[in-house]
Order: sequence, then structure tokens, then C-alpha cells
Amino acid sequence: HEIDAADTSAAAAGFCALVLARLAEDDGVVAWCRRKRGLHGPGLAAFGLDPARLIVVRARHDTDVFWAMEEGLRNAALVAMAGEINKPTPTALRRLQLAAENGGVTALLLRPPHAAPSASPAITRWRVSAAANAAAVPNERNDSVQTRWRVELQKCKSGACGLGALEPAAGNLGLPITWHLEWRDEAGGF
Repeated sequence: HEIDAADTSAAAAGFCALVLARLAEDDGVVAWCRRKRGLHGPGLAAFGLDPARLIVVRARHDTDVFWAMEEGLRNAALVAMAGEINKPTPTALRRLQLAAENGGVTALLLRPPHAAPSASPAITRWRVSAAANAAAVPNERNDSVQTRWRVELQKCKSGACGLGALEPAAGNLGLPITWHLEWRDEAGGF
């Protein structure tokens, strides 16, 4: 699954952390491959991703990220793996997709803002950004700020994009549709 960052905020990474947390549940182990530092344990924990269940791999190049992901996707000890890349090659994407299918491990490929679109064998492609005024929206008790995303399903191999969604695009002709999601700390969900 691809998660494309639509802006320079950390919204796509937060969304990715939530998905990993849901896949890991209470006893699963997940891995996150990236080229830079910056994953913040308490921030990940706020989205339900226990840092004790996370393996972080820091690589020097995109090719190293792909290699680590491919190896991790073949490891039955993991339930999911995320990787941050800049310039995927069609061959590398296909190898990841095959490794995920054969290993039964979910793969999330996090792409940076302004990445050039490319053909991909991914099952889904999501475009994620911070929702408008996300930093200014208090919860019902008015004691903390909720995290909000604007999420667009751009590609779905097993069905039409956006069916049953909340905000129809141009006549709902199978075009991408946008959801506005808000994380609720007290409920531990969207």
C-alpha cells in the first residue's frame, strides 16, 4: 500500500503510524525503514504504536530501504513494515509487492511530498495531508487538540475508489473521494 504525503506536515507519517498500530494490535511487531532520523517514540505511542514493538531501520540510500523492506517482508516475525522512499523503480516496487504477497506481511510505502507519480503494483494508494485548521480543533471536553487528516483513496485494485465515501468528487464517477478523519485519544480510534 502506498501513502503519499500531500504536504510537508507529518500527517502522512502519523497516518502510517496509526495503520501500523492497528496491524500490530497488542502483540505484533512492526518495522519502519527510513533514510533519516526523526521517529519520536512518545508521538508514535500517542497513536497507539508501542515503541517496544517497533524495529527502526536507518538506511543510507533508497536501495538500502528497499533491500531492508524486502528482507523484512519475508520475515514471519513481522506483521507489517513501513518504508520511506524518494525515487522508486518499477522493478523495486514489483519485488516489494511480491515479497509482501509471499510473506503475508503488510507493506506500507511512505512517499514524500512532491514525489513524481509512478506506475505501481500497490493494491492501494492513499494521499494524506493535515486537515485544515487541524491544530485549532479542540475535542468535546475542550482540553486537548485532536489530530485530523484529509485522506484520499487514489487507487484501489480490488474496487472502485471512494465508493460510500463522505465527500464525492465530480459526479462520483469512480474518481478519488476524500475523507476527513479525526483521531480520538479517549476512544483510541477514528
